[in-house]
Amino acid sequence: MKRPTQTVSQSGGLSGQGSGPVDPRAEARRQADIAALVKTVKAADARSGDAEPTLALEDSVTPPVGRAEAARGSAGSSRPAERPPVRQRPELLHPREVRRQRRQAIKERRRYEREEVRRFTRRQRIRRRAWLIGAGVVVVVLGGAVVTAFSPAMALRTIEVVGTHRIKVSDVEAALAGQLGKPLPLVSLSAVGGDLSSFSLIRSYATELVPPSTLIVRIAERTPLGVVRSAAGFDLVDEAGVTVAESASQPSGYPLITVGAGTRNLATAPAFTAVAIVLAGLPSSLKVTTASAATSQSVEFQLSTGKKVIWGGTADSALKLADLTVLLKSVPGASTYDVSSPQSPVTR
Repeated sequence: MKRPTQTVSQSGGLSGQGSGPVDPRAEARRQADIAALVKTVKAADARSGDAEPTLALEDSVTPPVGRAEAARGSAGSSRPAERPPVRQRPELLHPREVRRQRRQAIKERRRYEREEVRRFTRRQRIRRRAWLIGAGVVVVVLGGAVVTAFSPAMALRTIEVVGTHRIKVSDVEAALAGQLGKPLPLVSLSAVGGDLSSFSLIRSYATELVPPSTLIVRIAERTPLGVVRSAAGFDLVDEAGVTVAESASQPSGYPLITVGAGTRNLATAPAFTAVAIVLAGLPSSLKVTTASAATSQSVEFQLSTGKKVIWGGTADSALKLADLTVLLKSVPGASTYDVSSPQSPVTR
């Protein structure tokens, strides 16, 4: 007699194939083996520290198939009896895996938040970057300018003097020699003025620093106006009464100026100031040989032709000059021309 074949179902029960009867004792032993196996698995999971068993097994064993059912199954069809589908329990995760997934989720959330912050602050970051770049460029330019300006390459090595006629250029260069070797930004204009103050012929000056190593000094000399008597002979003076040159004899080509007796400082004498203003306003066609004034309102001068002009004060000088020009042409035989009252000039 052929022995029937037994198979284990998904739920752990036995299903017989064939029409043979099921042995109750064998079935009891099978159930005991299954229970022992479940107990062993649970004990192993508990020792490994798992919160839940990693092996999903049914706590209950599917009851065996009865003889009548087996007989009906074998009689009706050779196919085994269909079992209802077993509900699969969800797979349980190990605590370490849960912690790992939690950390990964936190990282993803933080990365998302950083991306959102960068997206909403993009313009601010661009504006801040532009300010930083601009500030860096300014610092670099200023630093380079400072380093270059105070380097030996920018030291003063050449002095150019322009505009001198009576003053020797070598004398001016010698007076400014103390400025040589200084960086151009450190050349003191006040110090240059102190060096040039010893030249009485200099009326004004202007300085220009030309990189990398040149100082240009433009000098305006005093223009001689006339001659005054001095203890040493004659002094050639300008409009301000400053002595331009000294000589024992009277220089030619300049009028001899005489002011009130006892005048020592021409620069502060009102009479000399009035004479200087009148002479400076006359055209070059009128050659004056002498000029005098006792006060600021009594200016007189004599032309090279020997004719005398009574000018008076410095007021209405343009009108007085127009009257004198007309009188010299209309009354050439007069010896004296009085234009002190320009509205009523007189000739003698």
